Amino acid sequence: MKTRPKALYGYNLFGDPVKPSAGIVAEKFIVPPFSILDGTSAFWVKRRRMWDSMGFNSILGRPINMLKFSPASLDACGGKLPGEFDPVLCELAYRWFCPAKGLILDPFSGGSVRGIVAAFCGYHYVGMDLREEQVAENRKQAAQLSLTPSWITGDSRTFAKRVNTEGDFIFSSPPYFNREHHCDLPEDLNNSDTYEQFLVAYRTIIQQVSSRLRNNRFACFEVAETRDKDGRAISLVSDTIDAFRRAGLDFYNHAIHKKSIGSASIRTNMFGASRKLVPVHEHVLVFVKGDPKVATKLIGNEGLPKYILGEE
Repeated sequence: MKTRPKALYGYNLFGDPVKPSAGIVAEKFIVPPFSILDGTSAFWVKRRRMWDSMGFNSILGRPINMLKFSPASLDACGGKLPGEFDPVLCELAYRWFCPAKGLILDPFSGGSVRGIVAAFCGYHYVGMDLREEQVAENRKQAAQLSLTPSWITGDSRTFAKRVNTEGDFIFSSPPYFNREHHCDLPEDLNNSDTYEQFLVAYRTIIQQVSSRLRNNRFACFEVAETRDKDGRAISLVSDTIDAFRRAGLDFYNHAIHKKSIGSASIRTNMFGASRKLVPVHEHVLVFVKGDPKVATKLIGNEGLPKYILGEE
């Protein structure tokens, strides 16, 4: 019986020994590339804690009550609400869909996590955010880690004009119409008067960033369904798919990102009065510009950590 070479799995990004415990598919792709991405699994939670131990905080620079909770609900959370983008999802998306050392484009950059994870994993990153205070906070956190992702202050409806280079992967999470409140700037999509107004701007931004994506490359958005101001459901997922198709990309993958309960347990208190189910998942939508076979070949194994390939 053949034994595995001693250094086949090596060490992970955080210097810990890698143990082959999840099967050969997971060994190659970090987690199995199934359509359910379980952010509540023990492996995922542990990996997220390792990322969090680096010290960056994507919440900084954002309003404490950006989710517009009632005072009672805010008190139940101790005055703080979760809203940090999952760094493990970033890592997976980059490793799976972006060529090694590629340039990642993010038109809704928000907090620091997507840029910091990109830079730490050896990718280049350009994100755009409307608020100068958020961009300043992101740059501060990256500098503390000696990383150099790039953030630009501006309206993403001008993304193609402001970013004069082509990227290798689009990765972002958009505003969900009126679910959050970050600032009072009229350009902020969260402040749109109607969903129709939001959708026009949203399509424009996707068109802008897609025009800066090289051919035969992938794009990925994590989105959730939302509601109008009267509480009726709006399918932001299907509208996102439509917007990318209008921009010339093809719909390629659809996964569900299962998330921890977190503040959702507080929102269940409103079910008696509204009968609105509380979401504990988001949709990971992947698109391709050009030929998916060529796009996959360009990624190859270059985007996978060396310890997975047995090169360390």
